[in-house]
Amino acid sequence: MNQIPKQKPVVLASLTITALLVGLGLGWGGYQMMNPQEQQQDTKKTPSRVNLAPVRVAEAEKKELAAVRPFIGRLIELKKVVLSPEVSGILETLSVEEGDYVTENETVIAEIDKTWSDLALRQAEAQIALLTVQLDLQKEELERMERLAQTRVVTESEIIQKKVVTEQLSRQIVVAELARDEAKERLERSQIVAPFDGIVVRKTAEIGQRVTSGTEIVEIISRGKVYAEILIGEIYLKQLHIGDTIPIFIEALGQTRNGQVEAIVPYGPSSSRTFPVKVLLDDPDNELKVGMSVTASIETRSPTEGIVVPKDAVWIQTQGNSVWVFVSVAKEPVPTAKDTMTNENDAPQTASEINGVVRRFPVDIIVQGVEEYLIEPKPGEGQEFLVAGAQVVIEGLERLAEGQEVRVVSINPDFLEHLPQAFGHLTIDPKPRKQ
Repeated sequence: MNQIPKQKPVVLASLTITALLVGLGLGWGGYQMMNPQEQQQDTKKTPSRVNLAPVRVAEAEKKELAAVRPFIGRLIELKKVVLSPEVSGILETLSVEEGDYVTENETVIAEIDKTWSDLALRQAEAQIALLTVQLDLQKEELERMERLAQTRVVTESEIIQKKVVTEQLSRQIVVAELARDEAKERLERSQIVAPFDGIVVRKTAEIGQRVTSGTEIVEIISRGKVYAEILIGEIYLKQLHIGDTIPIFIEALGQTRNGQVEAIVPYGPSSSRTFPVKVLLDDPDNELKVGMSVTASIETRSPTEGIVVPKDAVWIQTQGNSVWVFVSVAKEPVPTAKDTMTNENDAPQTASEINGVVRRFPVDIIVQGVEEYLIEPKPGEGQEFLVAGAQVVIEGLERLAEGQEVRVVSINPDFLEHLPQAFGHLTIDPKPRKQ
């Protein structure tokens, strides 16, 4: 009985709040019914273009385009050598590691212990000196005997014997000189020097190891130039000639470099019917690494004139290829950078938007280029639209429908020039990304 009175204030408060909320809701609904025009005005404040699909476009051109076919390959070294000593001994120094650059005739890669070669050289020089003294004595003795022969004190046979001894000593000196030269050569060849400018890619020996002639120490590949080895189908070989310039795309670097055809190897895998073609590429900054994947673009047919569009403009499907053409109907600017952020440099507007509709036309791809297609509309469909100067959609075409209203967005170049001042380190790539 004593708890009931305590609950009455809570119930009364709840009823009061509920009544207020209901009243406010009814009042707002009545206000909306009494002022329909104001509600419509608020709706109009939201721009209709926010509901339009954003697209980006490019201009179709009438020009010549050569048929280009991509061929896959990889980078290989211009030169490769495995260095080994020509003399036996203990590996005394090894001054390079894998990845080190070496310079032709300057970089000392390794040295073999010279102790025994040095001793052999000294021994040969001493032997030469001893034999020379003996030869001089024998020559003097021979001259004396020849003088005495006139008085018949010395017989002819003794003189002949002395000449033989003198000749033997002369021959022994020649042999000793050869031993000396060999010892000198061994001393020089105890030092292994880089045979060309290159990079150490493999090391197979260590200091203190006993090596013999032919023991592998390091492997070096050349630098500064590399080959792009491309496997070309046999039917396309006739399009290539020694000295031709070919664009080579290096996937790992995202770069395209021009190279010259250096060799067309007349021997290839019989199963694939392809032949290796070596394209020489300059690499002054040593950016190209052996083993990188590359793609060569080879012209397989003479240039043809027609309507050319970027590859991104062609929607390739199993049921057929098509191109979306943009038809402009109005132009309206978008808010500037100054409207959306504080910018003391008064950066220009970020972009411009053009509203319009899109039309879809089936096309045939006549020529495939590296980044472009030469197209031809189907008979009776789109000839008046797919002409030079037509605006074709290159981004956002997958979600379009025939006759759909869209807005074209393009970056304002003046805005990009102000980016370093307005945003510091921020950069924007105005080019459309590939789908």
